[in-house]
Amino acid sequence: MSSPRWVRTAGAIATLSASAMLVSGCSAQAELASEGAPADFVLSGWPMPDWLELPDASTLAGRSDPEGHKPTWFNDVPITQAEVDEVRARGLKAAFVNWDDVPFNKAFEYGADRAFGELGIQVVARTNFEFDAAKASADIQSVLALDPDIILTGVLDTAQWPAILQPAIDAGVTVVLYSQGAEGWRSGEELCTVVDVDTQTFGASVADGIHERYPDGANVGVIRWSFNHPAVVARDKGFLERLATYPNLNVLADVPMDDPNGADAVASAVLTRYPDVEVLYAPWDSPPAEGVLSALRAAGREDIGIATLDLGMTSATEIAADGPIFHASGSGAYEAGRTMAVTASKCALGGESKAEVPPYVIFPAFGANASNLEEAWEYMHGPEIPFPG
Repeated sequence: MSSPRWVRTAGAIATLSASAMLVSGCSAQAELASEGAPADFVLSGWPMPDWLELPDASTLAGRSDPEGHKPTWFNDVPITQAEVDEVRARGLKAAFVNWDDVPFNKAFEYGADRAFGELGIQVVARTNFEFDAAKASADIQSVLALDPDIILTGVLDTAQWPAILQPAIDAGVTVVLYSQGAEGWRSGEELCTVVDVDTQTFGASVADGIHERYPDGANVGVIRWSFNHPAVVARDKGFLERLATYPNLNVLADVPMDDPNGADAVASAVLTRYPDVEVLYAPWDSPPAEGVLSALRAAGREDIGIATLDLGMTSATEIAADGPIFHASGSGAYEAGRTMAVTASKCALGGESKAEVPPYVIFPAFGANASNLEEAWEYMHGPEIPFPG
């Protein structure tokens, strides 16, 4: 999960500004593929680094929507050239109703755009509802006026989605959700599917990164978002469970963070109460890890390390410069965009193609540090977002 924008105006929530939506000729989508054109990205996916290994999906827990399906890896979802040709012949349109615009989210968009382009699907809208349910509802209503066949979106609470997405379902739109489903709805029925990161590994890799950095042990301060979002809870759980397997990593403090923009105040309080803390867990890159970093610098405590998730601009820059942030877990967000586009296309075809789409599809998570930083960045973000180092 990337970070929400927590400071909003009433006008931003109530209306969808012209700058928030790109349509038709204003779209940055590449030229649509014609019949017979290659579809290598759709058919083969985004190449994984050699060091990235996928755990056996049957061993993974952390399912974050209410249906409780077992996960299927992204590369176990088939698509054939014949299906690509059939999708191209349909002249479909798609919209990406995004929840933020940090690099993580842009990687989703770019991956989906590339796949939709190869599939001959026109992207008629991209919006950013900034984690706000009211704005998400307005965005859905706005994009429906453009008559999309497919909508990609995600992240809100499962109880919020049915009312927001019902107009799209009533219009016969194929919907793929990221992170979790919609309360009372079923994958393969109201929804096409849910695509999610491997949350268990996502959190666990942070603990592994701390152990690698502090093999002789360390006092760990844990800062967790207090919002009970299933995806966040799942990755925090993965982190704490793996941390417990390293007896010399001692959790000195485990404190809530109510506002991700207030992580600096939370970190400052931890430093005051627990001066012996040696490493801090920040729940994601921007703004929490940025706030923790600010607090360390203000206190003159850059000897304390920071480990976080959602490899972004700040964490990549700090890791490259050997700063306090030494680890950031990453994910296959660019591949996830492709996967969402592929599953949506198969569902739009219906029949056997739709039946082949699993109810819950996951993409990889991994640790990133100085040893693999640039390769991790490229795999996560794709070629359109340059490495900041």
